[in-house]
Amino acid sequence: MMGSIMVPPGTQTEPHQGWISHPAIFLPRNSHYLGTSGSAAVSWGHEARGHVTKSEYQELAEFIALRFDRNDKRFDGMDKRLDAIDERLHNVEILGEDTRHDLQIVAEAVTGLDQRFAAFRSEVAGGFEEHRNLLRTTYLDLDRRVTRLEEDQRN
Repeated sequence: MMGSIMVPPGTQTEPHQGWISHPAIFLPRNSHYLGTSGSAAVSWGHEARGHVTKSEYQELAEFIALRFDRNDKRFDGMDKRLDAIDERLHNVEILGEDTRHDLQIVAEAVTGLDQRFAAFRSEVAGGFEEHRNLLRTTYLDLDRRVTRLEEDQRN
């Protein structure tokens, strides 16, 4: 046996005139099939093993070329898909970097606001303390005056 090719189950297993057609492969008319579990193996038969005619060699070369062409097309399609995925990944990385930059700006703004809020809180606390002291002084003065008036009225 020169070589074999695995054919999926359900593939036509009887040779007919011309080429045997299958969605994945084309086989020459003089092929025969050897049944295996779940699939059929295809091999080119020769009366005298080890000798390949020019036409059989040409058929085999065409068959292999066809398979390589189909695989090349599939690989080209996969390359395009991978290129598209690479482009999308690159865009996601750019968006991630932009988001990280925006987040850093927001964090700096929050830190600045926190500092301004702390300063405002300190200023307001100082103002309240100032008013408390003013009221305390006023209350003490008022309390002294009222106490003096009460004492003057008792006397």
